[in-house]
Amino acid sequence: MIALMRVSRTLLRLVLLTVVLLASYTLSYGQGRPVLSGASRGYTVEQWTADEGLPDQSLTELMIGGDGYLWVGSFVGLSRFDGVRFTPILLDLPSANVRTLMQGSDGPVWVGIVGDGLARHRDGMLSLFGAKDVGGNDVRSLAEDGAGRVWAGLEDGLAIVHNGVVTRMGPAR
Repeated sequence: MIALMRVSRTLLRLVLLTVVLLASYTLSYGQGRPVLSGASRGYTVEQWTADEGLPDQSLTELMIGGDGYLWVGSFVGLSRFDGVRFTPILLDLPSANVRTLMQGSDGPVWVGIVGDGLARHRDGMLSLFGAKDVGGNDVRSLAEDGAGRVWAGLEDGLAIVHNGVVTRMGPAR
C-alpha cells in the first residue's frame, strides 16, 4: 500500500511538472494568457528552473517513459526527472539538440537529433544512426508500428529502422 502511494505521488508530481512546463511554453510563445487559471483555486504549482537542476529553460520534447520517469529533451541534451531531481543522460551525441523522443515497445528511448540523425538509448548503451544512415540529418518525428519498426520523419522523407537496419524512403540523396 505504501509503495502504491509513493508511485501515485510520484506520478502526480510528474503530471504537474508536465502541465507547468507546457504552460510555460504556451506563455512564452502564445498570447500571454495564463493557462493555469486553476492555480488560484487550490492547486499546487511547482516550477523548475536551472536552480533546481533543469538543464535548459527551452524544452523541445517531453515524454513519460515506461519506467515512470519524465524524459526531457532540450537544446542542450537529454535529462530524466524522477519527481525530485533532473539527471542528465550522458549520451555521447554528436549534437545535444534533441528534437523528438519516443519509447519503443521493447524498451529503448529513441532520440531524434537536430542535424545529426537518430539515436537509440537502451540500458545505458547508445546506438547512433547518423545523418548518412537515415538519409537526412533532421529527424522531426518518431513513431513505431505494430511490427516494432521505428519510423523517423525527416525533413525530406522517411527512414525506417528495423532490427538495426535502416531503410530510406523519399527523394534520392
